[in-house]
Amino acid sequence: LHNLMQPGLRKALLVGIIIMVFSQINGVNMMLLYAPSILAEAGVSVGSHAILSSIPIYVFIFICTIAAFGLIKRFSRRGLLITSVCGMCVAHLLMAINLYLHWPPIYTLFPMLLATGAFPLGLAPLSWIIVAEIFPNRSRGKALAIVCFFLYLSSFITAQCFPMLTSWFAGKYNNTAGMYMVFAMICLSCVVFCWKMVPETKG
Repeated sequence: LHNLMQPGLRKALLVGIIIMVFSQINGVNMMLLYAPSILAEAGVSVGSHAILSSIPIYVFIFICTIAAFGLIKRFSRRGLLITSVCGMCVAHLLMAINLYLHWPPIYTLFPMLLATGAFPLGLAPLSWIIVAEIFPNRSRGKALAIVCFFLYLSSFITAQCFPMLTSWFAGKYNNTAGMYMVFAMICLSCVVFCWKMVPETKG
């Protein structure tokens, strides 16, 4: 653990922790977690069970995940990461506008597909790849253990806070658009962080 406190490794550890936290608090995981209820509200259903309605979303994610392999080989890690998070930010803004202006529920599908497509094309795989590449072999095991602790902690906190915050926005403003504005701001912060702090690790 003492090795990780050295100047170069300390910065790498900070970058690793923050990028993994961003991978969990960006809001896309919450879209996936609550996909059946979101799609049910949008009037999209497959059969009589709400859970079946999310199958097309997961098929789309699978296709994007396969596409990510080729993109990661072809483009820079950092550039693809920033582009992915920008797409997620735009998706959250569109979702917020959709909810605020009370557009037809079916319109929630586009920002949902944009967000859930952009996530596996960049941030989801690249957060793991970059974190694995910024640490030397001698310190990688301990560093990844610390990074994963913060990943699961942030995932747990986000899953607990999302329904409470959504209910708060619905109760105070009679609208949940504010929740997606929060996620958009988180994604924007992630873009700035990646631009300023995340190094290019390809090659």
